Amino acid sequence: MIAANEAVATFFLDREIPTLLRVHEPPDKERLMDFQRYAESVGIHVEIPDEITPEFCQKIINNAKGKSYEHMINTLLLRSMKQAVYSPHNIGHFGLASPKYLHFTSPIRRYPDLIVHRVLKANKRRVRKRPVYTLEQLENIGKHCSERERTAMEAEREMFDRIKVRYMKDKIGEVFQGTITNCTAFGFFVELDELFIDGAVKLVDMADDYYVFDKEAMLLRGRRTGKIYKVGQKIRVRLQSVNIQRRHINFVVEE
Repeated sequence: MIAANEAVATFFLDREIPTLLRVHEPPDKERLMDFQRYAESVGIHVEIPDEITPEFCQKIINNAKGKSYEHMINTLLLRSMKQAVYSPHNIGHFGLASPKYLHFTSPIRRYPDLIVHRVLKANKRRVRKRPVYTLEQLENIGKHCSERERTAMEAEREMFDRIKVRYMKDKIGEVFQGTITNCTAFGFFVELDELFIDGAVKLVDMADDYYVFDKEAMLLRGRRTGKIYKVGQKIRVRLQSVNIQRRHINFVVEE
Protein backbone atom coordinates (compact mmCIF):
# COMPACT_ATOMS: atom_id res chain seq x y z
CA MET A 1 0.00 0.00 0.00
CA ILE A 2 2.73 2.46 0.96
CA ALA A 3 4.73 1.53 -2.14
CA ALA A 4 1.70 2.18 -4.36
CA ASN A 5 1.07 5.56 -2.73
CA GLU A 6 4.72 6.55 -3.13
CA ALA A 7 4.80 5.41 -6.77
CA VAL A 8 1.77 7.51 -7.73
CA ALA A 9 3.12 10.53 -5.82
CA THR A 10 6.44 10.19 -7.65
CA PHE A 11 4.61 10.00 -11.00
CA PHE A 12 2.90 13.33 -10.35
CA LEU A 13 5.78 15.20 -8.73
CA ASP A 14 8.36 14.15 -11.33
CA ARG A 15 6.03 15.52 -14.04
CA GLU A 16 5.03 18.59 -12.00
CA ILE A 17 1.35 17.63 -12.20
CA PRO A 18 -0.73 19.33 -9.48
CA THR A 19 -2.49 16.83 -7.21
CA LEU A 20 -3.47 16.28 -3.60
CA LEU A 21 -0.62 14.96 -1.45
CA ARG A 22 -0.52 13.54 2.06
CA VAL A 23 2.09 15.53 3.97
CA HIS A 24 3.39 15.36 7.52
CA GLU A 25 5.59 17.99 9.14
CA PRO A 26 8.36 17.15 11.63
CA PRO A 27 7.38 17.66 15.29
CA ASP A 28 8.03 20.97 17.02
CA LYS A 29 11.10 20.97 19.21
CA GLU A 30 9.00 22.29 22.11
CA ARG A 31 6.74 19.23 21.93
CA LEU A 32 9.77 16.96 21.92
CA MET A 33 11.13 18.79 24.97
CA ASP A 34 7.93 17.80 26.78
CA PHE A 35 8.44 14.21 25.59
CA GLN A 36 12.04 14.37 26.80
CA ARG A 37 10.84 15.12 30.34
CA TYR A 38 8.53 12.11 30.23
CA ALA A 39 11.30 9.87 28.90
CA GLU A 40 13.82 11.05 31.49
CA SER A 41 11.27 10.34 34.24
CA VAL A 42 11.32 6.62 33.34
CA GLY A 43 15.10 6.50 32.95
CA ILE A 44 15.47 6.99 29.19
CA HIS A 45 18.02 9.61 28.19
CA VAL A 46 16.90 11.50 25.09
CA GLU A 47 19.18 14.10 23.53
CA ILE A 48 17.21 16.15 21.03
CA PRO A 49 19.27 17.08 17.94
CA ASP A 50 19.09 20.41 16.12
CA GLU A 51 17.52 18.67 13.13
CA ILE A 52 14.68 16.30 13.97
CA THR A 53 14.71 13.27 11.64
CA PRO A 54 12.61 10.10 11.37
CA GLU A 55 15.75 8.14 12.22
CA PHE A 56 15.96 9.95 15.57
CA CYS A 57 12.39 8.92 16.45
CA GLN A 58 12.95 5.37 15.23
CA LYS A 59 15.99 5.07 17.49
CA ILE A 60 13.85 5.98 20.51
CA ILE A 61 11.29 3.33 19.53
CA ASN A 62 14.01 0.71 19.06
CA ASN A 63 15.60 1.51 22.44
CA ALA A 64 12.24 1.04 24.20
CA LYS A 65 11.40 -2.20 22.41
CA GLY A 66 10.79 -5.09 24.78
CA LYS A 67 10.98 -2.87 27.86
CA SER A 68 8.19 -2.50 30.41
CA TYR A 69 7.68 1.11 29.34
CA GLU A 70 7.56 0.39 25.57
CA HIS A 71 3.84 1.03 25.17
CA MET A 72 3.95 4.26 27.16
CA ILE A 73 6.99 5.64 25.30
CA ASN A 74 5.43 4.84 21.92
CA THR A 75 2.18 6.51 22.95
CA LEU A 76 3.88 9.64 24.30
CA LEU A 77 6.12 9.94 21.24
CA LEU A 78 3.07 9.65 18.99
CA ARG A 79 1.35 12.45 20.93
CA SER A 80 4.32 14.73 20.29
CA MET A 81 3.89 14.35 16.53
CA LYS A 82 1.91 16.73 14.36
CA GLN A 83 -1.10 15.47 12.45
CA ALA A 84 -0.69 14.65 8.77
CA VAL A 85 -2.79 16.74 6.38
CA TYR A 86 -3.76 16.94 2.72
CA SER A 87 -2.05 19.58 0.60
CA PRO A 88 -0.84 20.14 -2.99
CA HIS A 89 2.49 21.43 -1.62
CA ASN A 90 5.02 18.69 -1.02
CA ILE A 91 7.02 18.73 2.21
CA GLY A 92 7.30 14.94 2.50
CA HIS A 93 5.81 12.64 5.11
CA PHE A 94 7.87 12.68 8.31
CA GLY A 95 6.11 9.77 10.03
CA LEU A 96 6.70 7.42 7.10
CA ALA A 97 10.14 8.87 6.26
CA SER A 98 8.83 9.29 2.73
CA PRO A 99 9.82 12.26 0.51
CA LYS A 100 6.85 11.76 -1.84
CA TYR A 101 3.53 10.46 -0.54
CA LEU A 102 -0.21 10.63 -1.13
CA HIS A 103 -3.35 8.57 -0.57
CA PHE A 104 -4.29 6.53 -3.62
CA THR A 105 -5.41 3.05 -2.55
CA SER A 106 -8.91 3.69 -1.15
CA PRO A 107 -10.97 5.81 -3.59
CA ILE A 108 -14.29 4.19 -2.62
CA ARG A 109 -14.09 5.38 0.99
CA ARG A 110 -11.73 8.36 1.05
CA TYR A 111 -12.34 11.47 -1.05
CA PRO A 112 -8.66 12.55 -1.37
CA ASP A 113 -7.92 9.18 -3.01
CA LEU A 114 -10.73 9.80 -5.50
CA ILE A 115 -9.20 13.18 -6.36
CA VAL A 116 -5.87 11.46 -7.02
CA HIS A 117 -7.55 8.83 -9.23
CA ARG A 118 -9.24 11.53 -11.30
CA VAL A 119 -5.94 13.33 -11.86
CA LEU A 120 -4.13 10.09 -12.65
CA LYS A 121 -6.77 8.97 -15.14
CA ALA A 122 -6.67 12.32 -16.91
CA ASN A 123 -2.87 12.24 -17.22
CA LYS A 124 -2.24 8.55 -17.79
CA ARG A 125 -2.17 8.44 -21.60
CA ARG A 126 -1.74 12.03 -22.70
CA VAL A 127 -0.17 15.27 -21.61
CA ARG A 128 -2.90 17.70 -20.59
CA LYS A 129 -2.54 21.33 -21.51
CA ARG A 130 -4.15 22.38 -18.27
CA PRO A 131 -4.49 20.61 -14.89
CA VAL A 132 -7.64 18.81 -13.75
CA TYR A 133 -7.70 20.96 -10.62
CA THR A 134 -6.14 24.35 -10.07
CA LEU A 135 -3.73 24.87 -7.19
CA GLU A 136 -6.33 26.96 -5.38
CA GLN A 137 -8.94 24.21 -5.76
CA LEU A 138 -6.52 21.60 -4.41
CA GLU A 139 -5.64 23.83 -1.45
CA ASN A 140 -9.32 24.24 -0.59
CA ILE A 141 -10.07 20.53 -1.03
CA GLY A 142 -7.05 19.61 1.10
CA LYS A 143 -8.06 21.99 3.87
CA HIS A 144 -11.65 20.71 3.88
CA CYS A 145 -10.63 17.03 3.88
CA SER A 146 -8.12 17.60 6.68
CA GLU A 147 -10.77 19.31 8.80
CA ARG A 148 -13.28 16.53 8.17
CA GLU A 149 -10.65 13.94 9.10
CA ARG A 150 -10.02 15.67 12.43
CA THR A 151 -13.76 15.77 13.12
CA ALA A 152 -14.05 12.05 12.37
CA MET A 153 -11.12 11.26 14.66
CA GLU A 154 -12.68 13.27 17.49
CA ALA A 155 -15.95 11.39 17.04
CA GLU A 156 -14.06 8.09 17.07
CA ARG A 157 -12.26 9.01 20.30
CA GLU A 158 -15.53 10.05 21.91
CA MET A 159 -17.13 6.75 20.92
CA PHE A 160 -14.26 4.73 22.39
CA ASP A 161 -14.40 6.80 25.59
CA ARG A 162 -18.11 6.06 25.93
CA ILE A 163 -17.52 2.34 25.41
CA LYS A 164 -14.77 2.33 28.05
CA VAL A 165 -16.91 4.16 30.60
CA ARG A 166 -19.88 1.85 30.03
CA TYR A 167 -17.59 -1.17 30.39
CA MET A 168 -16.29 0.10 33.74
CA LYS A 169 -19.60 1.29 35.24
CA ASP A 170 -20.39 -2.04 36.97
CA LYS A 171 -16.84 -2.50 38.31
CA ILE A 172 -16.96 0.11 41.10
CA GLY A 173 -14.75 -1.01 43.98
CA GLU A 174 -12.62 -3.42 41.93
CA VAL A 175 -8.83 -3.18 42.10
CA PHE A 176 -6.63 -2.96 38.99
CA GLN A 177 -2.95 -2.87 38.15
CA GLY A 178 -1.92 0.13 36.06
CA THR A 179 0.81 2.50 34.97
CA ILE A 180 0.99 6.24 35.63
CA THR A 181 0.98 7.98 32.24
CA ASN A 182 0.87 11.65 33.25
CA CYS A 183 1.20 13.83 36.33
CA THR A 184 -0.46 17.21 36.75
CA ALA A 185 -1.04 19.81 39.45
CA PHE A 186 -4.40 18.21 40.28
CA GLY A 187 -3.38 14.54 40.30
CA PHE A 188 -2.24 11.88 37.87
CA PHE A 189 -3.57 9.62 35.14
CA VAL A 190 -3.38 5.83 35.16
CA GLU A 191 -3.73 3.42 32.26
CA LEU A 192 -4.86 -0.07 33.26
CA ASP A 193 -2.29 -2.59 32.07
CA GLU A 194 -4.56 -5.26 30.62
CA LEU A 195 -7.52 -3.15 29.53
CA PHE A 196 -5.72 -0.03 28.21
CA ILE A 197 -8.42 2.08 29.86
CA ASP A 198 -7.28 5.28 31.52
CA GLY A 199 -8.65 7.33 34.37
CA ALA A 200 -7.65 9.95 36.92
CA VAL A 201 -6.48 9.85 40.52
CA LYS A 202 -7.26 13.27 42.00
CA LEU A 203 -5.23 14.93 44.73
CA VAL A 204 -8.41 15.69 46.66
CA ASP A 205 -8.79 11.92 47.10
CA MET A 206 -5.21 11.48 48.40
CA ALA A 207 -5.61 12.39 52.06
CA ASP A 208 -2.44 10.67 53.34
CA ASP A 209 -0.23 13.68 52.51
CA TYR A 210 -0.02 17.06 50.79
CA TYR A 211 1.44 16.41 47.33
CA VAL A 212 3.43 18.97 45.34
CA PHE A 213 3.74 18.78 41.55
CA ASP A 214 7.27 18.90 40.10
CA LYS A 215 6.78 19.80 36.43
CA GLU A 216 10.41 19.28 35.38
CA ALA A 217 10.62 15.79 36.89
CA MET A 218 6.99 14.98 35.99
CA LEU A 219 6.14 13.69 39.46
CA LEU A 220 4.13 14.36 42.60
CA ARG A 221 6.00 14.34 45.93
CA GLY A 222 4.46 14.15 49.38
CA ARG A 223 5.58 17.07 51.51
CA ARG A 224 5.48 15.11 54.78
CA THR A 225 6.28 11.53 53.76
CA GLY A 226 8.36 12.15 50.64
CA LYS A 227 6.25 9.57 48.81
CA ILE A 228 6.55 9.90 45.03
CA TYR A 229 4.17 9.21 42.17
CA LYS A 230 5.83 9.54 38.76
CA VAL A 231 5.28 8.76 35.09
CA GLY A 232 5.96 5.10 34.29
CA GLN A 233 5.39 3.94 37.86
CA LYS A 234 3.35 0.78 38.38
CA ILE A 235 0.45 1.25 40.76
CA ARG A 236 -2.61 -0.51 42.14
CA VAL A 237 -5.80 1.52 41.95
CA ARG A 238 -9.42 0.98 42.94
CA LEU A 239 -12.25 2.19 40.75
CA GLN A 240 -14.05 4.90 42.69
CA SER A 241 -16.61 6.28 40.22
CA VAL A 242 -17.55 6.74 36.58
CA ASN A 243 -19.47 9.55 34.89
CA ILE A 244 -21.06 8.34 31.67
CA GLN A 245 -22.20 11.79 30.55
CA ARG A 246 -18.75 13.37 30.96
CA ARG A 247 -16.93 10.13 30.07
CA HIS A 248 -14.79 10.37 33.23
CA ILE A 249 -13.27 7.44 35.13
CA ASN A 250 -11.93 8.11 38.64
CA PHE A 251 -9.61 5.91 40.66
CA VAL A 252 -8.11 6.05 44.14
CA VAL A 253 -4.76 4.60 45.18
CA GLU A 254 -5.02 1.10 46.64
CA GLU A 255 -2.41 0.76 49.37
